Amino acid sequence: MVDIGERWHRGEINVAAEHFATQFVRRKLANLLSIFENTARRATVVVGCAPGELHELGALLSALFLLRRGWHVIYLGPQVPLFDLLETVHSVKPSLVCLSASTIETALELIPVARGVTEAYPQVHFGYGGRVFNLNPELRHSMPGIFLGRDARELVDTAGQLLSGGTQPASE
Repeated sequence: MVDIGERWHRGEINVAAEHFATQFVRRKLANLLSIFENTARRATVVVGCAPGELHELGALLSALFLLRRGWHVIYLGPQVPLFDLLETVHSVKPSLVCLSASTIETALELIPVARGVTEAYPQVHFGYGGRVFNLNPELRHSMPGIFLGRDARELVDTAGQLLSGGTQPASE
């Protein structure tokens, strides 16, 4: 999917081809989520995307990796507004909120969301990730919360350390 996205950015494939591939993968991942969702043995983790963020495959894949490691995952999908996220955190009482952003614009939208969650629920860990933080690591310095890693594999390791009371991994 990264290759397809890069090919779209370079103009080598059109929007329809990129959307077809994305939706195909999204459907497969969503099916896997439903298979594993009743296997949770660990704390609750909320996963979604920043307000305005439409690119959800990374968040969806992260939710699946967390489920496979036994976490109870509430997957919210793309474009999660702050007010709705705060209501969800109040209702489900997660240990961790993970949100994704892929562009500078959605990363900037994520800053007030991170502040809102951490101020309203200081006992809940707030983590973030996404393509924009991989391409522009300096953005991590202005983001409240914890950078969870460059991909879903790193995210589950970081979340596991964080929620087990281990030391917080240093952001690179």
